[in-house]
Amino acid sequence: MAIGGYVGAATVGAAVWWYMVCPAGPHLNYYQLTHHLSCVTDKENFRGVDCAVFHDPHPMTMALSVLVTIEMLNALNSLSENQSLLVMPPWTNIWLVAAMTLSMTLHFVVLYCDILNTVFSVCPLSVGEWMAVLKMSIPVIILDETMKFIARKFIDAGQPAPHLRPFRSPSETSCMATPVSPEMLKKKN
Repeated sequence: MAIGGYVGAATVGAAVWWYMVCPAGPHLNYYQLTHHLSCVTDKENFRGVDCAVFHDPHPMTMALSVLVTIEMLNALNSLSENQSLLVMPPWTNIWLVAAMTLSMTLHFVVLYCDILNTVFSVCPLSVGEWMAVLKMSIPVIILDETMKFIARKFIDAGQPAPHLRPFRSPSETSCMATPVSPEMLKKKN
């Protein structure tokens, strides 16, 4: 839930960042951003704002790029449920690294190929915008590593790792009921 909340906040935050903070953005204030539908009619609060800026593909491209990048980093985090990336590095699953590389390559092709960025209503991002994408995406690794640390130290504390637990015979783990003799029932009562 924490990671999902962060993914949502970072995705929306990327679009908001472009509208309010990005050097190439329009530098809108909070009111203008949250009341953008009244841009044409509310001349007083939107003085100096070109309403066409709300149709610019940059904020949605920022949001999409943050979402794609975060999900690639989440894929890295899923290498192990409780082990850190320092213990289980990405190259332990070369297929995952290949899939991530292919996914990011396709994302770049969509952004930087004129025909595709028109079809998908996105646009190329500048180096500064990509730096913002990375700054918004990388904290998901820190969040997940923190959650893994808590799970290892507090939730799973005292339990041996799954690969170190003693083997149980099928009879010990069977879901079949054990026959009960009349003598056993008398002992319980």
